[in-house]
Amino acid sequence: MTRASQAKCATRTEAVQRARELAEFIAPRAVENEENRRIADDIVARIVDSGLVEALVPTRWGGAGLDWDALIDTSAEIGKACGSSAWCFSFFLGHNWLVGQFGAAVQEQIWGPNPRTLVGTSFAPGGGKVTRVAQGYRLSGRWSWASGVDHCEWIAISGLVPSDSTSGPPSMMIFALPRSQYRIDDVWRSAGMRGTGSNDVIVDNALVPRDFAIPFADLLEGSACGTELNSGRFWRTPFVCGFPLLLVGPALGIARGAYDFFVDWMKVKTNAYSGASLADQTPLQIRIAESAAEIDAAGLVIERALERMVKAGSEELRSIPFRARNYRDYVLASQMLVRAVDRMFGVAGARSFVSANPMQRHWRDIHTIVSHIGLTADPIYEAFGRVELGLPPNSRTVMY
Repeated sequence: MTRASQAKCATRTEAVQRARELAEFIAPRAVENEENRRIADDIVARIVDSGLVEALVPTRWGGAGLDWDALIDTSAEIGKACGSSAWCFSFFLGHNWLVGQFGAAVQEQIWGPNPRTLVGTSFAPGGGKVTRVAQGYRLSGRWSWASGVDHCEWIAISGLVPSDSTSGPPSMMIFALPRSQYRIDDVWRSAGMRGTGSNDVIVDNALVPRDFAIPFADLLEGSACGTELNSGRFWRTPFVCGFPLLLVGPALGIARGAYDFFVDWMKVKTNAYSGASLADQTPLQIRIAESAAEIDAAGLVIERALERMVKAGSEELRSIPFRARNYRDYVLASQMLVRAVDRMFGVAGARSFVSANPMQRHWRDIHTIVSHIGLTADPIYEAFGRVELGLPPNSRTVMY
């Protein structure tokens, strides 16, 4: 550990301040994270020591019991410094919501020893095989995109479970596995988010007890078995209203970090041939105003969506129109953020492509985030449009 561990954060304000301190520590290490293709061990240790990991853990397990706004605010602060660190940080915090969807056995195993236990995920079910057995389930195969998994003691992975009926469709389940039941294959090489260590996990015929599995359909409805223990509104958040926030927070921070760097750079940048100050150019001033407004607007869209969740009753929160609207807003915000960064990058000149220039890293990282399946615009917008037109959700859109 890098320093004495801090107590849990009691308030959102305190959490944001600690995240700013973390960002100062992480900022000089962003290039190192990219080169190593994973977050440095001492950065993860500092994250754990900060008392932020348990921000969303229930108070009865020693957590702070904070809400989605704390996740957004803290991950955005770190995203200004390093997109890869913010991504892993957001997952380390946000995956606690997923742990809370499981029943008592899983919560006891993960949070009982330490509410700062780190948990990874891989939700792409295509690479694994699940078989029903008397004791529960047998899992084998390869699961990809497990961000920060090198630092985790547990992982939650998805799998398609064959129907009991010969003609019935398979159902998607989420399984919780301890580190002893999987191994990591170091395969992560990417154009963006290079430092996230989003490696594959390989499972060889692991036995998963029944109470270490939950139906994905229950997550979509905000009605998984864990909500009987964690009955607050936060825990009853439907999947598409909560989990995409793990992606949006880092994107917001990356855009803000790109803007801060860009403005400071343009204050001193001169034309390579004439020596004229670029800051005096009206087109540049306009691009700065447009990007600043778009980043601010994206933050307000996210804030409004969070406020909407706080005010919604349980029945409204679970309704398809509510879910479709909030998910629509998360996607809109992410598109606004990537446009703002693109606009700045487009006028930054050839030096923005130099590997030592943070601008190219921000640009690569935010494009990688927005390409995530969880922020793919067309099916999410389609779902909202169908609701508005009085049509049922498209069967291809599994999130509803």
